[in-house]
Amino acid sequence: MCLLVPALVVAQRRPSVAVTLLPFGASPKALVRVALTMDDDCGWRPVLAHAFERAGRPFADSLAHMGGAFAVTTRPGRIDLTADVLSPFAPAAIAILAGVVRSRYSDLGAEPAVPPSNLDSTAAATFQDALFPVTQSGSCSGGPPAIGPQATRVIIVGRFETPLVQQAIITAFAHWLSLGTAVPRTAHDPVGPSLTFVHRAGAKQVALVVGAPTPGPADSDFARLRVMNTVLGGGVFSRITRNIREAKGYAYAPASVLVTAPSGTTYWTETADVAANVAEPALSEIIAEITRLGAAAPDTTEVSGAERYLVGRSLFDLSTRLGQADAAELGITTRDSPPSTGEDVRRVAHTYLAPQRLTIVVVGDTLALGPQLAAMRKAVSTFLAPE
Repeated sequence: MCLLVPALVVAQRRPSVAVTLLPFGASPKALVRVALTMDDDCGWRPVLAHAFERAGRPFADSLAHMGGAFAVTTRPGRIDLTADVLSPFAPAAIAILAGVVRSRYSDLGAEPAVPPSNLDSTAAATFQDALFPVTQSGSCSGGPPAIGPQATRVIIVGRFETPLVQQAIITAFAHWLSLGTAVPRTAHDPVGPSLTFVHRAGAKQVALVVGAPTPGPADSDFARLRVMNTVLGGGVFSRITRNIREAKGYAYAPASVLVTAPSGTTYWTETADVAANVAEPALSEIIAEITRLGAAAPDTTEVSGAERYLVGRSLFDLSTRLGQADAAELGITTRDSPPSTGEDVRRVAHTYLAPQRLTIVVVGDTLALGPQLAAMRKAVSTFLAPE
């Protein structure tokens, strides 16, 4: 399988932050991203993201006049501040994002961590708590995690004047002092299955998360894991989607994904929001599909279809400034991946998604679930019995 990636990436280190400049496209626009790395078990990432959003609101009109808008997005282990502006305004956008990061972060020490507000974020946070023990990064009472120049990357993609952009980055970040050294986390290797229920009174739906740690992009099995993910839950015609959405109608938008944190730690996760009355059968079907794939190799047609989907998705992603920024930041290089076989897909599913390795989270109104609680425990214990 051939993956197409950017051919021209200029990466350099400036006095205080890492910088990636990527000329791309013919449109007179530039995407400016400030990526903040944080391995955070204590719930600070959504707090910081919300603070950055508030700090950026006064600049909304200015960025609109530059042909762009301010956005804050969270991912596992990071926060991205982004503005996509007309090319002449790239230096000004850099100054605005740098000001938001530097000034707002300095005021956060007194802000308490707040619990996630909805089912999906609660489920995701609970899942990551199970996968990344708090003991790896110490107590949660010491304030927000360290963010400083050593954990920051500035990425510019599009059309821009390189000398002006470089000078803007130096001016904005050269004197930013380090706020400490971030402590990288790694997922612990499960010694047994984990099933966690979180009660949310009055919830009409149930959020399900099923996942496990896997090897990262540097591992030879990663390309096979991407195909496995597409077959299992990451594609439009994946097995879990066909089962719990198309055939049974349990969930509208189930999906699986391989997530790589800045530390290199990677995990696979399937998520689904379902009605409370079908939570147990939906969870049982998800685990059953995982077990089936690990037990029997998919045929050539299914595997080759997944590979074609991955190539098409890569081409689509890399046709945008945002996709190019993601590829450059992850350090993707041009390479040919050997085609996966059905046995390859079965093996990685059996090895890395073995039932006894799974972490499962169920978030909803446990009172409304009623007898399903015991049924889920029984079903999980049956599916997850050690080999």
